[in-house]
Amino acid sequence: MHNTEVAWEKDTFYIKGPMGRGLHLTSESQGHYFAFCGGTGVLVFLDIVAYMIIVSTLQKENQKLPEGMTAFHKDFVFHLYASFQNKSMSIGFDIMRGLESIAKKLGLTNFVLKIRLSDFKDEPEC
Repeated sequence: MHNTEVAWEKDTFYIKGPMGRGLHLTSESQGHYFAFCGGTGVLVFLDIVAYMIIVSTLQKENQKLPEGMTAFHKDFVFHLYASFQNKSMSIGFDIMRGLESIAKKLGLTNFVLKIRLSDFKDEPEC
């Protein structure tokens, strides 16, 4: 059996950015969306993280979403790769880890977070 979800982990990719005009996410957005950022570059993705916290929590509690808010497609997965010098210099660290924790507690697989800290020797938990 071939596991296509992890096959790409063995490949090498060279990514140059910024590219495109944004993610243009809608309720019809499905599949895997990847964001790679460092330092203040994470700011443009924190609104998606916050949105996912609100929607995921309300949906899991069977509450109606506020008018104007829509959920992402059930097959939507957001992968966020963020790099910082260290935890104290990171931006949005708590909200990103918060969504990761909420997703885990609720049994959701719609958010994947990878944080890289350059000064990793002082903070191995990341």
